[in-house]
This record gives sequence, C-alpha cells and structure tokens, in this order.
Amino acid sequence: MRVALIQLAVVDGEPWANVERATPMIRDVARERPDIVLLPELWTTGYAHDTWNTVADRDTPAVMERLSALSAELGVTIGGSMVHRRTDGALVNRLTLSGANGETIASYDKSHLFVPMREDEFFTAGTSRVDVPVGTAAASLSICYDLRFPGMYRASALGGAELFLVVSEWPDPRSVILRTLATARAVENQAFLALCNRTGTGADGTTFCGGSMVVAPGGDILLDLGREEGTGVIEIKLRESAVARGMLPVLTHELATVDR
Repeated sequence: MRVALIQLAVVDGEPWANVERATPMIRDVARERPDIVLLPELWTTGYAHDTWNTVADRDTPAVMERLSALSAELGVTIGGSMVHRRTDGALVNRLTLSGANGETIASYDKSHLFVPMREDEFFTAGTSRVDVPVGTAAASLSICYDLRFPGMYRASALGGAELFLVVSEWPDPRSVILRTLATARAVENQAFLALCNRTGTGADGTTFCGGSMVVAPGGDILLDLGREEGTGVIEIKLRESAVARGMLPVLTHELATVDR
C-alpha cells in the first residue's frame, strides 16, 4: 500500500488560496499512484477562528466538491480536515476521505478539542471513532490532540485497525512530543501510523513544526518530511503489522486482561 503526505504551509483564513496551493501538490504525488493522500488538519483555514462559521457555510461544501472531482479524476483517496457545519447546526472539525470514485467514504469529527487553541469555544466534539477500509488497509481516523489519548487507538487496534491516519496542526515547541506520541501509538498497537502535520507560521505568529511522518509497527520512522513545506510518498507492507502481532500478541493479552 502507498501513502502520500502533503505537508502544507497553510494561509490562515484563505480557503481558496490553500486549495490552489495544495492542488498541484496533490497532482504531483498522484503520479506515484498512492492509495491515500493526506493533507493537514484545518488545511483550508488554519486557526482563523473568526472565519470558521462563514467558511463552513460558504466554502467547505464547494471545496468538498472540488476534492471529490479531483479524487475521481486522479483515482486516489484524499483526506484532510476542515471546518464543517453539522446537520444540527453545530460546527465541527471534520476529517473526510474523498474516495477514488468521487464519493465521501468516511468522515470523523474530532473528539478531543484542544483548549489552548480555543477549539472548545467554537467546535462541538465528536462522539464516535471511525474505522474504515482504505486501499488494502483496515484504517482508523484521528486528529492531532487525539494522539494524547491512547485508549481510542487501542480500541481501533482491537477492532482490527492496522493503519492509523492522523492529520494535525501541531505547533512548536512540542515537536519532540509529537514524534514521541506518534511513535508510541504505532509501537504499542503494532500498527502503521501516517501523520500529516502543518508547517509554517500562522497569522498570529504561532509556528507549526511539520515533522509529517510514517511510522512502522516496530517504531522505525519510514518517512519524515522535516520542517519545510513539501510532499512524500512511501510504500508500506501491511503484513509487517500482522507479523508483529503474531510474534508478540499484545492485543490478545489486552483482551485477556479485559476479560478478567
């Protein structure tokens, strides 16, 4: 299975500038025939809080149409999170996957809201994990701050997930923490983890640390995009997850503990 990451320097509050910036990058990596292309968290707006309501109503539906058309044209699944308006009127931070046939194959609303970036003032938290087939992988979706809550990853792994797809806007100076948590979630669950993070500097001066990566079940960093804007594509061998779980059946031991 092939995974592509688009580490974007987001322009805060300018959804169409970000779409135009990301589109040629998506086209470029699509030449390598990835099964999934990941964009960062809130990749159309960043933390431009005062734009979120307008963007959710006016721009997000049109961007989703653009992504669906691009996915169908290129024959790849594209994922990233944007501000969305739920049917009940609530604003959510939603990770969507636009499938290779142009349809939305999955969506996940961020369940752990990050108070230092005021997410709790604007967003309603999601209440459900989302596990979905992506390419040949049993995948699980999550967003940024979720990485600090290992229980949701373990629950997905116990359900069969072998690939965690994570989008984020993780700021400095916590880049070491990002790498540590991402590696831990992969190792403790004997799964692959693909993380796509924002880079660059926000309108308020916040710097984002990049460091988008793909981690193997044994903790090896297979791909690391560093701090600069850019892309990367890598092939992963999903069988490595099954082999690791066979050699050291951590998940079976977990179930045995739960059953006591």
